[in-house]
Amino acid sequence: MARILIVDDAEEVRSFLNDLLKQNEHTVRTAKTLSEARQELTRGHFDVVLLDVMLPDGNGIDNMPKLLGETNPAPNVIVITGAADKHDAIRALRNGAWDYLQKPLTASALLTMLERLIDYRSTAQLLFEPSLRGREEVIGKSPAWLNALQQASIASKGDANIHITGETGTGKEVMSLLIHKNSSRADFPFVTVDCAALSETLGTSTLFGHKRGAFTGAEASREGLIAQANGGTLFLDEIGDLSLDLQKMLLRVLQERRYRPLGGKKERDSNFRLISATNRNLLQMVTAGTFRADLYYRLHGISITLPPLRQRGDDICLLAEFHCTTYCHDMNILPKKPSPDCLETLESYTWPGNVRELFNAIEAGVQRSGESPLVLSQHLPTMLRAERFNDAHNTEDYTSHHIADEVNTILLPNAAGELPSLKTARDAVTEEMEYTYLVELMELTMGNIDEACEISRLSRSRLYKYLQQHGIRRSGWKRQ
Repeated sequence: MARILIVDDAEEVRSFLNDLLKQNEHTVRTAKTLSEARQELTRGHFDVVLLDVMLPDGNGIDNMPKLLGETNPAPNVIVITGAADKHDAIRALRNGAWDYLQKPLTASALLTMLERLIDYRSTAQLLFEPSLRGREEVIGKSPAWLNALQQASIASKGDANIHITGETGTGKEVMSLLIHKNSSRADFPFVTVDCAALSETLGTSTLFGHKRGAFTGAEASREGLIAQANGGTLFLDEIGDLSLDLQKMLLRVLQERRYRPLGGKKERDSNFRLISATNRNLLQMVTAGTFRADLYYRLHGISITLPPLRQRGDDICLLAEFHCTTYCHDMNILPKKPSPDCLETLESYTWPGNVRELFNAIEAGVQRSGESPLVLSQHLPTMLRAERFNDAHNTEDYTSHHIADEVNTILLPNAAGELPSLKTARDAVTEEMEYTYLVELMELTMGNIDEACEISRLSRSRLYKYLQQHGIRRSGWKRQ
């Protein structure tokens, strides 16, 4: 039978489930906290995890991605809670839960659900390493990434709409293209639509095309992106940025696979498969009235959530080494590789910009390494190394002597042996830190303001203000 892990802080619940499952010949382990659950998952393989929501050391639903990533293949999770909450149920399912049960539990309901789940696991093909065309170009072997690849493999076999979610830079377009290459439409076009770049005035023409004379400047007829995707895949990137008017027009196309070019009199067919992606919470946008509910439900045939880079463990080093080799080849540079110290620094960083930020950092490191065959930690952008420095400050054995060695020279006594006031010292350090950070930020992003805002978590206006304040140019950044 199945190996089952019970994670619940209530003794009576653990006891009830333990007795019930053992009577039905399952192997059972229990945990009172998320920490204990991680230890159990590290020590052995489980088929099913029965997971409570409110635990002493965190929320079970929020921690599901990490729990699912502890082993490969990942166990299926059934969330058990004492409070009925629709939003919790949606979050649980989105994070990969098999199902969601409310306390008080009944033996029959739980055993029926387990029977179906175990039967599914025994007949399903659990892919340890999904066999996908183009897999060698999609780097990563972590459980969290393999789980996403398994979902992509399954999705590629059909023709249902696919919606991919994930933070900026996690590889949503890469995953979409991988699905397309492994589908029955692989020999037809893969057409990308950058929804964030579709203006209100030209969006209709870009999507649907136009006839000659349809508007001022339309000197010739032009085929739209929907027509170009006929037979293939239409990828709507950052669909959360689409205006309400364009959402309405798009909804009809998705329902009927028919459209009318701007200025045209006849409707045309376009047989495409839809893949959409966003880093935004569309359900919250539906509630706020900024995204159409009918379009939201139309998009969600198959949902795939990509893990952020910080949850992918050893993939960070694999990606860094792969991109270092690829970039050197593309730039006709003698082969280089990241040093052990460089890889350690990369692993210690949290990567808010995910894979895209990692690749930018590697490119900057390669350029700064000059003729050296190694990319050292010192060649990486300052803000990456600064986070590792901050981590060192938080360790118990970090003494005041070490701190003094790292203090900026602007804090040293002046010629008269006097220290500046605390405010003067603080202001000087802050100004120096801001300047260094902003220069590194612009070098890392090559002056791309959207990426810089994403990494720094600053608004566009705030970033412009800081750049102006420190006299740092906004454009002209390029690789040397």
